[in-house]
Amino acid sequence: MRAARLNAGSLTVGMHPDPTPERGQAIIRVRRVLITETDLAVVRGEVPHSGIPGQAFVGTVERVVGDDPRGLSGRLVVASPDLPDPSSDLARRGLGSHDPKRAVLGVRGRDGCLADLIALPASALVPVPEGVDADRAVFALPLAWALHAAQIVRIPGKPYVTVIGDSLRALLAAQVLARLNASVRLLGTMPDRLDRCARWGVKHRHRDDAGLWGDQDIVIDAERRDESFRLACGMVRPRGTIVLLGETPHGENAPAGDLAPIIERELTVVGARCGSLGEGVEMLRSGSVDLDGLITKRFRLEDTMGAMRAAADPASIAVVVDADR
Repeated sequence: MRAARLNAGSLTVGMHPDPTPERGQAIIRVRRVLITETDLAVVRGEVPHSGIPGQAFVGTVERVVGDDPRGLSGRLVVASPDLPDPSSDLARRGLGSHDPKRAVLGVRGRDGCLADLIALPASALVPVPEGVDADRAVFALPLAWALHAAQIVRIPGKPYVTVIGDSLRALLAAQVLARLNASVRLLGTMPDRLDRCARWGVKHRHRDDAGLWGDQDIVIDAERRDESFRLACGMVRPRGTIVLLGETPHGENAPAGDLAPIIERELTVVGARCGSLGEGVEMLRSGSVDLDGLITKRFRLEDTMGAMRAAADPASIAVVVDADR
């Protein structure tokens, strides 16, 4: 099979042996891969990994080794990058994504999805509903994060909510929150992202025009930088809530105050890194979130390095590798 492989800091695409699945695992033919911030951190060497990178994918199950009671063969599926031992204490408590010993796709203990084929436990797969194509299903993971941010703060009535940032996760979070009986606005700097909010009916404002009135009930910091966190602190009301949304920042994006433990362990301020992939898929099925035009660039698997460079460009919203081309 073709696969992108990181070795000694160099990312190359070549032919590699097909994965050998164990009983209870499925072989999935990868269709789409969404390049994430974690993928970029891996390629930059900020997260140690040697092997195949890639975390967020959608693919078609070619076969399941052993019984297939869920009828996954031939189905379009997604999977969480967090793969804990289901017998671990945290997994039994529903907190497997926080298990420090968990395998993580493309990061720790498991090759990622930037390849033609990937082998994963069949129990970890989430089927994509009929009528949802691969271009939409590839957003299941960031959509699950956005839903989790909304659920972790429990939004009653119409609180004032501000989303800081105009990245993919910020745009999805603003859409999700705006549909949950909240008064939501997004603060960004890129005119095309603010125009999208206007089309979606989401309130928006250029970040430089926002006042620090200390009157927001909830601030979603989707950038997780020192500057954005200071902005959030100036906007939130006393005893309000700041949600740090998304993957743990690394390298130059990591806050100097070391907020990574807050994000990783979802401690108070509040960290929101995980989410239910099943709920993200269900929202895709409902069609309640507008994903049109969010894929701004596409690449073939052979040009994975080009995809990484494009994803690092702030002008890109979502960069996708079409692994089936």
